[in-house]
Amino acid sequence: MKTLKLTVSIGIPAYNEEKNIKRLLLAILKQKRLNWILNEIIIYSDASNDNTVKEVKSLNNSLIKIISAKERKGKIYAMRTIQKKFSSEILVFLDADIRLGDNLVLSYLVQEFTNNPKVMVVGAHSKPEKSQGFIQKAIYSKFEIFESYRIKIKDGHNIFNCTGACFCLRKQFANELIYPEILINEDDFSYLTCIYKGYKFRYAKRAFVYYKLPNNLIDYVKLTFRSNHKIVGPIFKKYFGRFAYEQTSIPLNLYFKSLVKVLRTSPAEILFISILSMIISPFIPKNKETIGLSQYTISSTK
Repeated sequence: MKTLKLTVSIGIPAYNEEKNIKRLLLAILKQKRLNWILNEIIIYSDASNDNTVKEVKSLNNSLIKIISAKERKGKIYAMRTIQKKFSSEILVFLDADIRLGDNLVLSYLVQEFTNNPKVMVVGAHSKPEKSQGFIQKAIYSKFEIFESYRIKIKDGHNIFNCTGACFCLRKQFANELIYPEILINEDDFSYLTCIYKGYKFRYAKRAFVYYKLPNNLIDYVKLTFRSNHKIVGPIFKKYFGRFAYEQTSIPLNLYFKSLVKVLRTSPAEILFISILSMIISPFIPKNKETIGLSQYTISSTK
């Protein structure tokens, strides 16, 4: 019996990604297409002032489409533009600074859609690259807590495994999903909308993608400001009410078990990052405009 193959569009919002964009595109083109057909790769360059566009064009591949914006409008605008232009059954959003774990990542993601027609959103297994130096190791220790509990809630099929580094939308849902102009956590918003509408989300645990952690305190603080509940909470409450709180709540016993586990191996790092978080918490702004336009990952501009 012939395996059903779904058509796939890749959407990549990019800002100043000359160092990684070509590497990522080559990795996508080398993916094994076991259960999918690659229709197009759409890159939206958000007024990049480096060689991002030049690097993309150097591949001279008919599957690659570049949108070179003259005015910077932010990641959400880029994603909304890609949503309007893609032409496949599945839309895969990738951050421009990630690394694909192997050549089966996209096949693992697509498989979740073929398994169940009610699945509208699929998340990859995103992980940080190996940490270097004390600052990155301290930030990584915080991720280890997160990693420990997120795979146990609902067998991994939860909001914490829908991450901006890589997630996918079925066309039916992509046509329904409307990102607000003022939005930071597009991944969480996608998940919440999916579940709120009665659809299903799946976490593709074998689809590893890797991203870089901030390597200095300034970048970490910026990242914290962008994703703090003081900012994203009111937005989610406006659209989903208490449902958002229920979906993002972590069982205390599970959190503390994860914390104790990491404390045994990284006590100094956990202590440092906890104290830092307490220090910066009072200074976190309560609206997106205070942070500025950029919603791209910190390493995107490195």
